[in-house]
Amino acid sequence: MMGLTLFAVGTGSAILTSFNNSITEAKLYTFSKGNSVMALLSASYIFSYCLGTTIGAPIAGYLYDEIGFAQSAYVLIGVLAVFAFFPAVYICITQLRSKGGSAEKTQLLLKTSELNDIK
Repeated sequence: MMGLTLFAVGTGSAILTSFNNSITEAKLYTFSKGNSVMALLSASYIFSYCLGTTIGAPIAGYLYDEIGFAQSAYVLIGVLAVFAFFPAVYICITQLRSKGGSAEKTQLLLKTSELNDIK
């Protein structure tokens, strides 16, 4: 029971932080500030979450039947490691390519932090 609770807290925190980051990045790259961008971002997160829930259950059942619980956990750990490795490499490469950042990005980040302080 404790493991499921920790899993739910970790999943929820990952989803919330990535959703807020996607909104900030959409504003950084001059997308329109209307409701259409927010609706598109929200729909993409809901779709990906539902797709993972729909596909994940049959795959987990198959793995459990074929190789057992312990080995299925190793498969899950491997998949999570792969999906954590590639974004980390991408972030490192983009940080190495950017030299100092732009003034617009810095101003928007300052405005965002000011809004968070007000809340």
